[in-house]
Amino acid sequence: RKGEALQSLQGVKVVALDKTGTLTEGKPALTDFIARGMPEDLALALMAAAEQPSEHPIAHAVVEGAKSRHLALKTAGAFETFNGLGVQAEIDGRMVLAGSKDFLRKRGIETKPWEATAESLREQAKTVVFLAVDGMTVAIAAVADPIKSSTSEAIEALKQSGVRIVMLTGDA
Repeated sequence: RKGEALQSLQGVKVVALDKTGTLTEGKPALTDFIARGMPEDLALALMAAAEQPSEHPIAHAVVEGAKSRHLALKTAGAFETFNGLGVQAEIDGRMVLAGSKDFLRKRGIETKPWEATAESLREQAKTVVFLAVDGMTVAIAAVADPIKSSTSEAIEALKQSGVRIVMLTGDA
């Protein structure tokens, strides 16, 4: 707001930007959902029901994605969250786990047939969530935080001025 502040920035060589909410919209959204061995709508409804009690932004994206498809969500019983890994819940007598590949694998659930698809989604800067129902991986969801429309122009202007840009993120 002051001219002095702008003048002091002329010697800046590096700018560190927070990704979430600065470069992106700050509202992750479900972008992809792939199911095998179970109808897609059922798999998404189970995943969303398991994620519904969670406060994590990725969980909210899955729940909103299911609601946008007008899927009815059951109430999760025996819900448990494992920080940074995933969630586990009982839904209609089924044990549902939603989380990272490692979260499922540590519970003896095979994820290998899904890993090429998951890697392809990660290469698109998407966060991948695996879904297992009754001990079998049946789906993966991809969530991404859309980039703000002004981000490319702002980054390009900083580059043109010779500033090195560093992005700060907690994402993998």
